[in-house]
Amino acid sequence: KVDKKGKISYNQVNKEKHMHMKKKKKILVLLCSALFLTSIFPSGKYAYGEEAGYEEDISSETETEDPYPESYYLPVQSNELSGWPQGPQIEAEAAVVMDADTGAFLYSKNMDAKEYPASITKIMTCLVAIENGNLDDEITFSEIVYDIEYASSHCGIKPGEKMTLRQALYALMLESANDAANGIAEYIAGSVNGFVDMMNARAAEIGCTNTHFVNPHGLHDDDHYTCAKDMALIAQEAFKNKTFRKIVGTVEYNIPPTNKTEETRYFVNHQKMMYQEDVYYEPCIGGKTGFTEQAYNTLVTYAKKDKRTLVSVILHVNGSTKSFL
Repeated sequence: KVDKKGKISYNQVNKEKHMHMKKKKKILVLLCSALFLTSIFPSGKYAYGEEAGYEEDISSETETEDPYPESYYLPVQSNELSGWPQGPQIEAEAAVVMDADTGAFLYSKNMDAKEYPASITKIMTCLVAIENGNLDDEITFSEIVYDIEYASSHCGIKPGEKMTLRQALYALMLESANDAANGIAEYIAGSVNGFVDMMNARAAEIGCTNTHFVNPHGLHDDDHYTCAKDMALIAQEAFKNKTFRKIVGTVEYNIPPTNKTEETRYFVNHQKMMYQEDVYYEPCIGGKTGFTEQAYNTLVTYAKKDKRTLVSVILHVNGSTKSFL
């Protein structure tokens, strides 16, 4: 640069060269850092917080990961029948659809496999109680109401509390109340064990060949099991009973205050296909849900359309909404 006196100045040149060198150094540092981090954390993985974790490369994983469990691929037996309408693959380990009027199985998947029923057990409990009790009789509940798993479904029945068998059956089927199940069993048979004997005898009469009950509520026990075929037979037999049909087809019910409880108890049927928008199915006229950690979700559904009544049984599917769908 030449000033007014004709002298040359290199200050600006040196400054620009210095800034250029600084930029090159920064770029070099960043490149070295990137190479270092890449050697420690391969592509698609990152360090978080105090511990090194990783985030999967979702774009590559979603293309190969199977969204369905192994149970989805179990064969649908009814599809093996020549000329028979093909039923869908579903995630449940076992399932059937039966014509409730004729007993014909229209759809069957793994129908004889041993499965845990969870609270759909209460269909048999309700049937045996209706057949052997007076709906207007008053039950005085004992300490047996406390003989259930902690945090399992109940309606807060207290020892010494009184309600009719009819009210207890609505609590059993709509609220899935395990305390009501024990109280009903003791009222009908004098003991829970005696009632369970009645349940097993009735199952044998119906024609069940792979069912064994050890309690009236369905809380898990390795020796408490059924299969989709047997459960459909039980559901079919129960549906022949007018009182049973009325109870399982009721969406809402309440029990007024009792001698031990000041508040009114309000129940809403857990069979959401009768009323909940996302799983609503107009022909649905009742049913019973179930769940334990071992059984996963179980479901019995009744539906009627064009004078045909069907019963569907779903066993061992991971998700309540999936069971309805």
